This record gives sequence, C-alpha cells and structure tokens, in this order.
Amino acid sequence: MALSWASVASCAWVVWLRCRRTGTSLPRALGLVAGSAALRDAAGGFVLGSVAVAGIFLVERIAGWIVVAGVGPSRESLRWLALLPASAFAEEVLFRGVLLTGLVVLLRRRWPALAAGGAMFGLAHLSNPHATPLSAVSTALGGIVYGLAFLWTDAIWAGFGLHLAWNVVQGPVLGFPVSGIDMGGS
Repeated sequence: MALSWASVASCAWVVWLRCRRTGTSLPRALGLVAGSAALRDAAGGFVLGSVAVAGIFLVERIAGWIVVAGVGPSRESLRWLALLPASAFAEEVLFRGVLLTGLVVLLRRRWPALAAGGAMFGLAHLSNPHATPLSAVSTALGGIVYGLAFLWTDAIWAGFGLHLAWNVVQGPVLGFPVSGIDMGGS
C-alpha cells in the first residue's frame, strides 16, 4: 500500500512539473475541467455503472448464488449515500487525475500506464477490512475501467460516475460490502 501512495505523491510532482513546463493549468491536466460535458459524462458513467452492477446482481440472483434477505433503506445506508460521492471523487482525482496522468508522462505510453495505475489502485485497497488478493485484483480491474474512461474523455467525470454508481448500487442499494465496509443496505 505504501508503494501506491508513494507513487501518487511522485506522480503529483511529475504532473506539476509538466504543467509548469507546458503552461497547462493543473485542473486541466488532472481532468477537472467543468462544463456541460462534465455533467453529461458523469451521468452517463453513473447509468452505465448502475446497469453493470445491477446486471451482475441479477445473474448472481438467478444462479442462486445470493439470497435477498430484506428490502428497504436503513439509516446507515442513507449516511453512506451522503459520503460516497466525496470518496469516489477523491479517489478519481488521486488515482486517475494524478497517478494515471503522471504514469502516462513517465512511461510515455497509455496502456502500460493504465495497467500500472490499475495495479496501484488494487494495492491501495489491500488495507481495507477483509481485503484479499482476489478483492485487490477485482479492485485493480475496476481501476482499469475507470482509467479507460479517463483516457477516453481526458477528464475524470465519466470514471467518477462509474465509480460512484458501482459503490452506491453495490453498497447502500443492494447491501453488499464496499471495500470491506458494510454500508447497511437492504
């Protein structure tokens, strides 16, 4: 995990130096440009992420791998609904805006940067409650998907929408742990 955070810090320095050298604004370099495309991309990412998690849930339910024990929001799930947007936004800024951008600059190639950024994202989640090597690989794959959205749009918004939907639908809506944390969903 320390390697992931050291990599983020190093990449922050690389991105800052590149911005100084090229005259690019830091918000633009981090994919933080606002506007109508940002809202459209975040909403589109949220819809796509919601459909993906709901589809996985339906397959697991039809296969009999899960049982629905109850339905309805809890006070705990509502609290998490308020906290998850800030968490997903912070992770997208750090891991896609800073880390992935810095890795692309350092490695000069998008695909190796994407793979390394996903791996760092998975490693950073190993300190979560009940984390396993399989959960780290799963999280790394999620990081690659969010990274693809970042590289495709040159902004964090689509990946933010995907990330937020994944966490919200998986946790407070469907009741599964998110990063090993029980969010009190149904």
